[in-house]
Formats: sequence, structure tokens, C-alpha cells
Amino acid sequence: MIVNNLDFEKALTVSPMARIPFLEMQSIFNRKDKERMAGFMQDTEAGRSQFEAMTESIKFAANLPSPRVIKSHLPIEMLPPALLEKCKVVWVGRNPKDCCVSYYHFFQMLPPVKYKGNFEQFAELFKSGFIEYGSYWTHVRVRHFNVKIEKACRCHHLRALGSTETTLI
Repeated sequence: MIVNNLDFEKALTVSPMARIPFLEMQSIFNRKDKERMAGFMQDTEAGRSQFEAMTESIKFAANLPSPRVIKSHLPIEMLPPALLEKCKVVWVGRNPKDCCVSYYHFFQMLPPVKYKGNFEQFAELFKSGFIEYGSYWTHVRVRHFNVKIEKACRCHHLRALGSTETTLI
């Protein structure tokens, strides 16, 4: 179990983004996106909370009460060095084909990117590692090289999308 003693009633009143912030979310939006969102998201307390979680995600996550759950797509070496010693970590690995397809559709709708190329072109960028967050292959390889470190820590590895294999490291 990741956290205990959850308040399920309160969770129903808080947006998913504010309950479990996406650490690097603020890097996705430019100034114009933030100004546009501010106009319609700041009308309610829930909207203001979600706006802050999206546009000031690091500060928002740091100010959440403990225990907290935070999600990130960053490779583990880009996160705080003491993370594995202080926190429970769930590392979810995806099949590279599923990851590439999902990423392609995500990039088509991502405001600053709005990818216009076809899937074959995107797949080449994905295979080469020329996409946001870098190479999928490096991310997975680094994770496997750090298995010895992770064994001493509290890290749980899940394989997603139809895989029945779950490994507790």
C-alpha cells in the first residue's frame, strides 16, 4: 500500500491533479497558456488549487501535507538524490510500442508542441530518443542498472498494460 488512512470523502472534492500532482507539469505550459487557463480556472477554490498544481507544480507538491503522492515521468536520476532513501517509489514500465503510440497522441494535443508529423516520423524520433524526456531506452536501461541501489530502498516495479508480471524489488 502506498499510503494509509485516506480520506475518501475529501478526495471526491479535490481534482485528481491537486490530489496527486504531476511534478513537472509546470514545464508544459507557456505564459500564454497560463494566462488563458487563469481566466476560467480561478473561479472556485477547487479551480484555484488545480491551477496552482498545474502551473506551480513543484511548489504545490512541496506544500502538500505528508504523506503525499506525487507522480513524474522524469528518469529517476533527474529526481532528488535522496528520493529512494526517503520515499516509497513505484516505477511503472510500459511496453515500448504502447508507450510510443500513447506519446504520439499526447504530443498531438500538447499545447506547446501540437505535433503535426505522421506516426512513422514520430516513431523514428521515439526510437532515436529525440523527444521530450529523452530516450525511452536510456530511461529503462538506467532503471535496470540501479536495481542494486533500489533493492536497498523501498521501490516497487510494475509492468503496465496487460502484463501479469509484477516485481517487488
